Amino acid sequence: MEYLLVVFADKRRVIIDEVDTGQHTDEVIELEAGHHDITLSGPKDFMPEIKSVVLQNSTVLNPLEVGFAKK
Repeated sequence: MEYLLVVFADKRRVIIDEVDTGQHTDEVIELEAGHHDITLSGPKDFMPEIKSVVLQNSTVLNPLEVGFAKK
């Protein structure tokens, strides 16, 4: 398993590979290794719209951090 931390100024639900995970920004998310497309729910007031990442060699204490910025 791999670990992802999505960071944004507001609390948003995290969408991974077009699926609402039910989890939120600033929570560590457990995923399978490999390529994933990450975005956020709610108003499109963030950039970029989608981030593509490759998850590998992460741990629960050292997750891959993906940040979105306010527009």
